[in-house]
Amino acid sequence: MNQRRQQHAPTLARALAAAALFALPAALHAPAQAPAARGPLSEIKDRRRAALLVSRAHTVDARDPSRAALDSYRRALAGDPPRPHAAGYRSAARGLNKYIRKYRSLSAVDTVGEADFVILFNVLRARRSFIPEEPFVFGKLFVIARPTVAGTPPRVVWESEGDESSVEDALGDFLKALRALRGER
Repeated sequence: MNQRRQQHAPTLARALAAAALFALPAALHAPAQAPAARGPLSEIKDRRRAALLVSRAHTVDARDPSRAALDSYRRALAGDPPRPHAAGYRSAARGLNKYIRKYRSLSAVDTVGEADFVILFNVLRARRSFIPEEPFVFGKLFVIARPTVAGTPPRVVWESEGDESSVEDALGDFLKALRALRGER
């Protein structure tokens, strides 16, 4: 039995070496992905027009989750918005409308192209509740600022903590940070 292992060892070593040689050129020619553009929340301090996008994330980039959010934003600008998640949208819209009525420092727009910034919630998981139309929705919230200078890319200016938080918690954290930035009580 020991002789059999010794006979297969050179074959295994050659196979591993060949696999490494074939994989090396692909790894060398793969494009390096730069991290997504980031900016401070103060970029949207004086901006009023906001758009809300809530969609089910079909892919998740564990290296940089904000890259998928920026791609969704770019597709929405091009006229191909991500498929909406109705229950998540209702929850997020309820919270935003409450903020709009109370502080009047934010207004909703009809299209993503009109918005100064976009609030995007990627739904990662939904769990049933006692009310069938209102499941518990969990995911990640991103706030993306539209570029003010032509030729500059859009930037993520705020991102919810953790990988999965409820719509209400993530939106509440963002609105709390926005109120503090704008000096609203």
